[in-house]
Amino acid sequence: MASDRIECDIAIVGGGPGGYAAALHASRLGLGVVVVEKEKVGGTCLHRGCVPAKHFLETAAVLRTVKKAQSFGIEFVAPSAPTGSEVGQPRLGGSQVPTVNWSAVVARKSSLVERLWRGLSNLLESAGVVIVEGEGVLDDSGSVVAHARDGSVRIVTARKGVILASGSTPRQLDALQPDGDLVVTSDEVFDIKRLPESVLVVGAGSVGVEVSTYLAEFGSNVTLVEALPNVLQGADEEVSSALERALAALGVEVICNARVLGLEKIPDLIRESGFGVCHVRRSGGEELNIKANLIVVAVGRAPSATRLGLEKVGVAQEPSGHVAVDPKTLQTSVRGIYAVGDLISTPALAHVAFAEGGVAVRAIVGEDPRPIDYRKVPWCVYTHPEVAFCGMTEAAAKTAYGEDSVRVSKVNFAGNARAAILGERRGMLKLVALADGPVVGVHIIGPWASELLSPGYLSTNWEAFPEEVAAYIQPHPTLSEILGEAAMALVGRPLHG
Repeated sequence: MASDRIECDIAIVGGGPGGYAAALHASRLGLGVVVVEKEKVGGTCLHRGCVPAKHFLETAAVLRTVKKAQSFGIEFVAPSAPTGSEVGQPRLGGSQVPTVNWSAVVARKSSLVERLWRGLSNLLESAGVVIVEGEGVLDDSGSVVAHARDGSVRIVTARKGVILASGSTPRQLDALQPDGDLVVTSDEVFDIKRLPESVLVVGAGSVGVEVSTYLAEFGSNVTLVEALPNVLQGADEEVSSALERALAALGVEVICNARVLGLEKIPDLIRESGFGVCHVRRSGGEELNIKANLIVVAVGRAPSATRLGLEKVGVAQEPSGHVAVDPKTLQTSVRGIYAVGDLISTPALAHVAFAEGGVAVRAIVGEDPRPIDYRKVPWCVYTHPEVAFCGMTEAAAKTAYGEDSVRVSKVNFAGNARAAILGERRGMLKLVALADGPVVGVHIIGPWASELLSPGYLSTNWEAFPEEVAAYIQPHPTLSEILGEAAMALVGRPLHG
């Protein structure tokens, strides 16, 4: 078994968002960086998460646009149709029904991921970051041992610090063990070989509602089961309820307060069309038998900490299995070893991991990094309509500060000119602020909510007062006017209300 040694300033275990962001931050400070990655840089986000999911959701949006084209005055004409009697006026034929070419959709996803992966690899290489293939494990001295698939071993010793960024894996349910065909995890759902006729999605977090959205829009019969009382726990209650109605409008059957008891695979149906029957019990005791030819388990993710060798060097873990870190510097219980991303118990979001990578590097080089305020990080869910939020919900603010200490305004997209032009008038923006105090939360469900959140996020984190937000001019006609409208309404000067 071959082995060699590499010395560097910072060694990073894992090349996902937290790991590669840390590598880029460190390289730009002139530090020598080695990233140990067992698969491909980019992590779950690029290969099995954010990017593939948004590709499928955008494909669903294109399909939706084509289907409603006639409402904009767009007609479809067969290529062989003769022209009309007037010059340039074609004779319009009957409308054509768009269909989904699943193999082409998946192929485009793979091409997109490949292109982004190559771009990221080139970026890291041009920054002088060394990528070492292998599974990274800490040894007794705190060095990182990279075990490659070919049996070779490389030992990476860091002079300044080690950053652990090994990410996470899908959580599983005893009642629904993945088999790669009938039952798949959130990692595998983006590579299914055929568009299923019927789907059961277990778990109504961001992954579950996104998968339910695009599969329903592609024509699958979707049932979404959630153990908790609402979909998208953590969102404002009004937003969650609005999303549940939107899912129902797409044809998704949403069943909350329900748990999966087991799965029965029926041999004849499995051979013919891959069906199984999932037994589900509602909180009131009612039992349901849900038949589906694809079951997607989307019940969250668990930190990939078990194979890191943490016990060898004494790195402490939380009861949840996450690595325990100092919240300001992200240093573990062992000096010189840091952890970021899904490995620690912070919001499991790629953009949070990006920020944590920067914090860890700044701490390693002796700076005083500004700690991340995890209560205010931005969340985006790419359903139809989209959901985006940051800061405190209305209920949380009233619990923390009292009913009379919180002021709230809501503006619907129905009155927004750009939303009317787009034909996407569902949804609202809710602004939560303290009485005679700053904005503490922004919650959106509506068209392009993910792109509208940034000014709300800045307002929340800068603790801007609604009066200050209301004073700024919003361009017209834009969707972003809705934030200004909400702020003006909150200070008693609504423009269109």
